[in-house]
Amino acid sequence: MKIRMTNSFHTTEVYETIEINPNDYEELEGLSNDEIIEYLNENGYDFALIDGEEVNIVDEIRFSKEIVKEKTSDEDIKFILIKED
Repeated sequence: MKIRMTNSFHTTEVYETIEINPNDYEELEGLSNDEIIEYLNENGYDFALIDGEEVNIVDEIRFSKEIVKEKTSDEDIKFILIKED
């Protein structure tokens, strides 16, 4: 019998804080703070910072800011059958 082990887990990375002025972005004008966060969660890969070096806010933070906290949780180890003899 051949077996293999898999290990899956969930990792959360928290990055340094950035500051934006919603009035500088047409798509954020008139939105509440909660609505802005919802908008960024849905459109982060399409939202570019005015003075950013990357194509969107997600990459701007991911590639330009330090991780301040990293947490791994929900580890799940499983053995799977590769081949029966």
